[in-house]
Amino acid sequence: MALSPEGGLCPEGEMRPEIFEPVVDGRDFFENSGTGIIIIEEDGVISLANEEFAQKTGYSRQEIEGKIRWMDLVLEEDVNRMLLLQRLRREKPEDVRTSYNFRFRTKDGQTGEALLTITMIPGARKSIVSIVDLTGRRKAQKALRYQRALQQILVDLATGFINIIPEEVDSQLQEMLGSIGTFTKMDRTYIFKHDYEKQTTSNTHEWCAAGVSPEIDNLQNIPIRLLQSIIDTHQTGKAFHIPDVSAMPGNDTIRRILEPQGIKSIVLLPLQHEDITIGFVGFDAVTRIRHFADGEIDLLKVAAEIISNALIRQQKARIIHSSLYEKNVLLAEIHHRVKNNLAIISSLLTLQSDFYDSEKETRIILQEMQRRIQSMALVHEMVYEHENPSQINFGGLLTQLVSDYSKVYNDKVIDVSIQAEDIMLDLNRTIPFSLLANELLLNACNHAFPGRKHGKIDVICKYEGDGIRFAVHDDGVGVPDTEVLNDPKTLGYTIIQTLVRQLGGTLDFRSTRKGFSVEGRFPLQG
Repeated sequence: MALSPEGGLCPEGEMRPEIFEPVVDGRDFFENSGTGIIIIEEDGVISLANEEFAQKTGYSRQEIEGKIRWMDLVLEEDVNRMLLLQRLRREKPEDVRTSYNFRFRTKDGQTGEALLTITMIPGARKSIVSIVDLTGRRKAQKALRYQRALQQILVDLATGFINIIPEEVDSQLQEMLGSIGTFTKMDRTYIFKHDYEKQTTSNTHEWCAAGVSPEIDNLQNIPIRLLQSIIDTHQTGKAFHIPDVSAMPGNDTIRRILEPQGIKSIVLLPLQHEDITIGFVGFDAVTRIRHFADGEIDLLKVAAEIISNALIRQQKARIIHSSLYEKNVLLAEIHHRVKNNLAIISSLLTLQSDFYDSEKETRIILQEMQRRIQSMALVHEMVYEHENPSQINFGGLLTQLVSDYSKVYNDKVIDVSIQAEDIMLDLNRTIPFSLLANELLLNACNHAFPGRKHGKIDVICKYEGDGIRFAVHDDGVGVPDTEVLNDPKTLGYTIIQTLVRQLGGTLDFRSTRKGFSVEGRFPLQG
């Protein structure tokens, strides 16, 4: 005989199947279901809550059980609806939904959304409720819709910049700042452009939400050194993001700039072109602290790229337009200038014929005249090769002019050295300056080294005060009496004095045993 599962005996050799009754631990299910579960009494008080529910609400179970009514955790807007459903469920349970969404508030004031499933406990006026938090899912869906909508706005704005003319770029940028600021609920959006030559940055465009004061007039020519931490961050291509300005160190330079503007949170995105940061676009939260999600910042970077492309196109178009205008002006005047230059040459030939009459001297006349013509030709060559014809680098022109003298001149070896800064002049002053330099060099080459096969000339041209210092020194024999040069009888010094008067400058002559020096000082503008 064998023992049966019930404890009885079975016939010898006969086996009965064992029967196991499943045991369900209700408490284990209550605690480990993965959802928040509560039991609600007839008066609405929560008599039992699992740990999941406690964590979702931010309360401890001791704070909940027997002390909090379910209505205390529901947003006011949803309470009446849920009370009505509760009454109907007790009266006609078959006609009422057992699952629906509601909104709740946690202990720290945060709000969320959840799916509730409720069941009446048979034989008791209690309810068992399971709650699934939908907050994260809803936020993700909302964030996705937000990003898609912002993306579409950026596409529409970018389309507006296609084939735009330079005159309309600023108004289009202003509209863009307004559209992005309104959609993202920013308080202030703006553009800054850097001027590395002046080492400053300025607010060029700004949009403000209603009730937010503009700051553009207060943010002009800000020294770049004050924003060095922002500049350094932007040089790496990254956003400069301060979630809470009040959390910055009290002595932080950036905090001292932002707080007077009422800024609580800020994102600054670099405007870059060919690895150079040309400025930045900014987004301010003034009325509240605002969190900028990574995905949102990435989309705003697209806006920054659109803005930088528009600014660069505008700048290039203006340069082209300005260059074309100046070229047209020069072309319109070219026959006038050529006529004047030919008249100058004619006058010089007439003057020179009054000073010389031998065949040898005639050859010298032609050589010197050739150099004068070459100096004028060099000026015009630089004018038409330069990007900005109204600004010619006289220092560079002088270097080219001097190089022609650093050779054998009338059987003499002349070493000419030059110290010339980049001095920018317009065409009307460049031509007389180049002729003056040519005459002083000709004079030194012709008269400074009689009986010598070698000579040295130093040329200096640099800024001095608010004018230009121009000097020519030679190591030749000098001049016995420099006073006669103020009332010259030679063509060279007649031309020199005429050019000095035209340029509004002065010349000083000095002669020593070490050579002869001419020092001139001229205003930058005629």
